Amino acid sequence: MVIMSSLKFMRDVSWDEVFAEWKAHEGADPVWQAFAREEKGWESWEAWRTHQAAQFGRGSGNGSSLS
Repeated sequence: MVIMSSLKFMRDVSWDEVFAEWKAHEGADPVWQAFAREEKGWESWEAWRTHQAAQFGRGSGNGSSLS
């Protein structure tokens, strides 16, 4: 995959760090907040994305590493 070949490992990160960045950007956007509620039927952006992350065995608050 072309995108993957251009990535460079920089450091181990925890899921909490990734989720915090994700929330600070996408989660702070009113359009994404509305999408989570109105289109996806969740009570909030955070509930929607936490559920999605759990599908991959990750979740905010579990401290798991992504490496």
